[in-house]
Amino acid sequence: MTRYDVDAAQSEVRVAATSSLHAITGRAEGLRGWADLDGTTVRGARIELDAEQLRWGNPLLDRETRRRIDTARHPTIVGTMTAMESNDDGSARLRGTIAFHGVERAVSGVVAVTMATADALMIEGEHTFDVRDWGLEPPRLLMLKVDPQIVVSIRVLVSRVR
Repeated sequence: MTRYDVDAAQSEVRVAATSSLHAITGRAEGLRGWADLDGTTVRGARIELDAEQLRWGNPLLDRETRRRIDTARHPTIVGTMTAMESNDDGSARLRGTIAFHGVERAVSGVVAVTMATADALMIEGEHTFDVRDWGLEPPRLLMLKVDPQIVVSIRVLVSRVR
């Protein structure tokens, strides 16, 4: 088994939400973590993100999001992969947990796994979540009401540890 580390400069999380006024998109960089690979099969992985890194491009919405998440008490969002089933088409079904806002939930989803180079693997996917599953109510600001269903997209490059 070989350890690969997350390349923070080449990895990101994007979040898409809808509201009563318009679509809202957010982005977060600064991911950190690792993946253990046996050939091209991921045997385990952990990805962390500082919750304060999530930015919507609107200071008011950024501040309200940090307040609702309570980043002082829950500073880190953690995804842990516990199982992977590879498909013939290059995709894989992952199972694991997401710890967010002090709540850990089991999740599963499909990602694309590709060899970016001989020493790097790209993992990409998207999944729809309901923020209420983690005890959060979506923001309401003046006339803006955000839907609780969000689409989270990940693009994670992991590189072999030397």
